[in-house]
Amino acid sequence: MAMLRSGTDGRYRAEAGGDPTTGDPTMPTLAKYVTAASGTYASGVTLTSWTNDPFAFSGNVNAVKYSDAGGSHSIGLYLSAYDASTKGLINWSVTNKGSITGGQYGVECHGPGTLVNSGAVTGFVGGPVYGQYGTGVGFFQAGKLVNSGSIVGYVGVHLETGGLVTNSGHIGGTLSQIGIRLDNAAVATNASGGVIGGLTYGIVARYGFVSVTNAGTIQALGTGGAKANYAAIIGSVNGGAVTNLAAGVITSTGVGVVMGGSAGTVVNAGKITGANYAVRFGAGFPNRLVIDPGAVFNGKAGGGNLLTASVASTLELAPGTAPGTLTGVGSKYAGFADIAVDAGASWVLPVANTIIAGYSVMIAGTLTNQGSMTGSGTTGAGATVQGGGWLSNASSGHITGVKYGVRGIGAAGTLTNFGVIAAAGGAGAAFAAGGTIGVGAGGTISGLTYGVSIAGGAGTVVSGGTVIGTHGTAVSLPAGFGNRVEVYPGAVFTGKVNGGGTASTLELALGAAAGTITGFGTQYLNFGTIALDNAARWSVAGPVAANQTIGFFPGGTGQLTFTNPGSVAGVVTGFSPGETIALAGFIRSATNGTIG
Repeated sequence: MAMLRSGTDGRYRAEAGGDPTTGDPTMPTLAKYVTAASGTYASGVTLTSWTNDPFAFSGNVNAVKYSDAGGSHSIGLYLSAYDASTKGLINWSVTNKGSITGGQYGVECHGPGTLVNSGAVTGFVGGPVYGQYGTGVGFFQAGKLVNSGSIVGYVGVHLETGGLVTNSGHIGGTLSQIGIRLDNAAVATNASGGVIGGLTYGIVARYGFVSVTNAGTIQALGTGGAKANYAAIIGSVNGGAVTNLAAGVITSTGVGVVMGGSAGTVVNAGKITGANYAVRFGAGFPNRLVIDPGAVFNGKAGGGNLLTASVASTLELAPGTAPGTLTGVGSKYAGFADIAVDAGASWVLPVANTIIAGYSVMIAGTLTNQGSMTGSGTTGAGATVQGGGWLSNASSGHITGVKYGVRGIGAAGTLTNFGVIAAAGGAGAAFAAGGTIGVGAGGTISGLTYGVSIAGGAGTVVSGGTVIGTHGTAVSLPAGFGNRVEVYPGAVFTGKVNGGGTASTLELALGAAAGTITGFGTQYLNFGTIALDNAARWSVAGPVAANQTIGFFPGGTGQLTFTNPGSVAGVVTGFSPGETIALAGFIRSATNGTIG
């Protein structure tokens, strides 16, 4: 059985022991009760008069208007769901379509009920009285508030022990200090068109994890005093999660979103503005800032942790309908040692942007680097391709590391390079689970131990640029896989090119000019097949062993010259009319697919 109450003189006097009339421990003892003449209700509502004239109701009630004398400690509407027979709480559901005004509370809610407001609820908006601040709607158990109307108080809405607020109307404003206070794992959803605001805080959580999703506007409007203390959203003890959708606006004259006391996550696809910080996390926690392409931050974002700290915050680049652009790492976005490109995401680091030593860049999606990335430490990589990601290094791009310039882990990834990739102490590019590495004309990959190393799965290396292995191996591919090295005319390999075994192919690709490979069998090792692309023209110096195959493109027009034909013992396949083999100064063109 649920109850509505208000004091005749506009005041409650709370005493220990609860309500002696009903035995309800959630209700204060009342000095006086109103009579049935007080208040106006929608038609169809049954009011029952009990001893001392409390009102009882059950089911869904449309309370159009219920008000009292309006003192600063008064309560406009008191909702309880105490069942005297079971001594427990039951659900209630109340809809307000009119106006409810109180002092300490506009509406005070007890029990796991639902309040739906499309009207107006007002609590006292002045300073504290009897040690309390006026609240528009207060829940003392985990209830549910659905608001499409207006709720105002010194605190607009307070959920003390969890619960849910869904807003498409107005909560708080210039008369409120706090729009919503969420405690103990309470959740707020601000829908499109919804406005939540206060002079000091839009939403604040002092206790428990705060969870906020915003497609409307959340704001802190204060203009005087210490503006750094103003925040549109603050989770100050147990962190929280804030998701600002594409239409969402979070704005403050101080800080847009503040997280502290525990790890926090902020996801932004809309706009977050703070005169001091757009987003600020607390130190010592693995915080996470997720950015959608097109997201706007007016103000800095602080991850809370130094690059040298034992705990790292993450700047996460999310997927979108178009590629995103990352600028300002270390300035606009500071204190995020880990940068992660999500699977399915595509981002660009533009020219003149630098990611300095101390950051870890993990790429599960696609990143195009036009700027500079530097790795540090004995295991440092300039960038890591993870789980099938793709890194494209443009001609203006520079990627350097200590042990790796670029490394690949987790699954076969892809690297294309037209700029410079280098490692001072290890491999220029090293993939641990197979993958593809390409070096375009003008691009360079260099390393101390290897230029390029692929292990753990089939590897493909495509090069028209330069690959350097200072200690003697330019390319190292794994045994037991059908690897491929595709070489374009003009490619340079400083060091050996190890195909991994007889299942591997050395592919001679078509270029604008003829190409030459010297040292086949000495520099180019462990390839079972030499494949000539259609219309390609190449010269091969060195022996071709009996267990090796020379494969022409069937029906093509390729030309292959052996400068030392006496050392060629391999098998020719695919040789067809229109293709040419030149042997020691004389040329044999295919007329019927055989060499006579």
